[in-house]
Amino acid sequence: MNNRIQELFASRSGSVLSVYFTAGYPELEDTARLLAALDAAGVDMVEIGIPFSDSIADGPIIQRCNEQALRNGMSIVRLFEQLQDLRTITDMPVVLMGSYNPVLRFGFERFASRCRELGIDGLILPDLPFDEFERLRSSFRENRLANIFLVTPHSSEERIRRFAAEDMGFLYVVSSSA
Repeated sequence: MNNRIQELFASRSGSVLSVYFTAGYPELEDTARLLAALDAAGVDMVEIGIPFSDSIADGPIIQRCNEQALRNGMSIVRLFEQLQDLRTITDMPVVLMGSYNPVLRFGFERFASRCRELGIDGLILPDLPFDEFERLRSSFRENRLANIFLVTPHSSEERIRRFAAEDMGFLYVVSSSA
């Protein structure tokens, strides 16, 4: 599989600037505006957070952003509507990050297909179990979606090697817990 994420890393010998923001925060309709501003500022890649009401793995700042975005009315359906013109706004890689539960409720196949239609390059689903990923691997590949695994300084060498062997984008190294 080859996508914009792999092309970005292949074209760089140095660092890559990736910026995260929560969809629907601070205002519901800010997603496209923020993407355009980050693109104009020279950001290399964007991670858009899908807000979730039970984001216990996130720190307090992102939890508050999620709460506000949900109060604003953000949802997966609304986010997909806002990203309808994504590829007229930017050519940089775009990754969606969030809990697997809302994606599962939406329907993974439907979610992955919609991501492909919109030009989403990857997913970071921190709570996606590896055995579930193995079941969904073909859907990730068919929809040209990188599944970005999280590793920590405490991850075993075996776990890191298993994730790296998937060659789907990059490994997200969590340096500390919130």
